[in-house]
Amino acid sequence: MFEVTGKCSYANVIQPNFKFEPCWSIEIAVDDSNKKLIKESKLKTHHRPDEAVRFRKRFKNFNGKIQDPPLVLDDRGKSWKKGLIGNGSLVTVIADLYEWKYRNKKGIGADLYSVQILNHIPYPKEKEDV
Repeated sequence: MFEVTGKCSYANVIQPNFKFEPCWSIEIAVDDSNKKLIKESKLKTHHRPDEAVRFRKRFKNFNGKIQDPPLVLDDRGKSWKKGLIGNGSLVTVIADLYEWKYRNKKGIGADLYSVQILNHIPYPKEKEDV
């Protein structure tokens, strides 16, 4: 298991994101406190707009079976009940790392297992039409 702490963005861990490939996902910003750990893991990072690493869990496995969602916990290890998670929340992610190969490419993937919210920033509600 791989564990990393950092500020999150694009947290789709309460409900899966069905816009593209259905999955639960979260991105963790690369910063001074986690840069060495992420680099050693060989996970691919991307810049959107800042450097981050993405963790995800597919909604269905390769056999078509719906998977259980990742565990989402509060800072005391209890089940999360405070709603959606906003960008900038401080979280700890636990994931299973695995090697993958596909069409002459290879890399390290991260299957999201759990997210613990250490400092919650609520997701802003959309403004209602007036």
